[in-house]
Amino acid sequence: MSTILTRQNEPRQLDRLAAQRALYSRAKDWFILNVIVFGAVPVALTAIGIWDQVYRPLSPVVGLIMVFIDTLLVTPHIRRLKESAARIQEAFDCDVLALPWSDIKVGKPEAIEVEKEWSDRYRPNAHKHSPLVDWYTPAIHGLSLQMARVVCQRENIHWDGQLRRYLCRWLLGAILVITLSFLVIGVVKGMLLIDLLKYVVVPLAPALIVSIRHWHEQIESAKRLDKLRDHLDSMWRDGLARASPEAMASKSRALQDEIFDHRKRSVPLFDWLFEKFRDKFEERAYHTAELMAKEAKAALSL
Repeated sequence: MSTILTRQNEPRQLDRLAAQRALYSRAKDWFILNVIVFGAVPVALTAIGIWDQVYRPLSPVVGLIMVFIDTLLVTPHIRRLKESAARIQEAFDCDVLALPWSDIKVGKPEAIEVEKEWSDRYRPNAHKHSPLVDWYTPAIHGLSLQMARVVCQRENIHWDGQLRRYLCRWLLGAILVITLSFLVIGVVKGMLLIDLLKYVVVPLAPALIVSIRHWHEQIESAKRLDKLRDHLDSMWRDGLARASPEAMASKSRALQDEIFDHRKRSVPLFDWLFEKFRDKFEERAYHTAELMAKEAKAALSL
């Protein structure tokens, strides 16, 4: 019988969930700052440069400086925050789902002091977020550990991909509209091709780099989630066919490696987007978990 439902609400595990949320939140703050500074500012500079020739020489210089700052400082800092959050969430999953820690894939766990520092940062704002208790659905009650793991792992990736594809459509549209609009305005104002390159394309470079990288990473994240879901469905069928506990545990650990990789690599989702769709997608996830639990109990006579 699975002990997931009791383990997940132990104080240490709740601290880990609080810490990973605080770290992801900080990563999102930096990401939003990145979008504003390296997205909106270049767009504004480009508009000013097109409108007034006096400011045109300034736009390319500022644009190139911002590219270097983003590449060398801001993006690596966001990556470190995400990796720390992913390791703490991995520690939660390993303890709660009774999975061994993977030194090769994950590296060393975060220090207890790091968990404590970030969980303390989360507590004052905890009321603004959904509760941490019962992280995994109670629908797994009565399932074996092997089958409960699969339901929980599927719950971890249940709707992330849909949100990312939704965001990508809007992002790609914004990239095309903004870029083409500035080019058309430049042509209308009589700018030559070399001037369009210097005073439109180069100043827009930071915004284009950030936007295109964001769009590409969101697409890749969605594709990874599709593959993970296919593997989970295959594992579920194996479990229903009474695969051995050892085989199921091995597959769950391999799948957990990919879940960790997805967490540390994925671009943060905006909180407003998450909150907009959370209730609808969580309801679907709980419904799916309940159906899976019923299917397992019927097939395995649990």
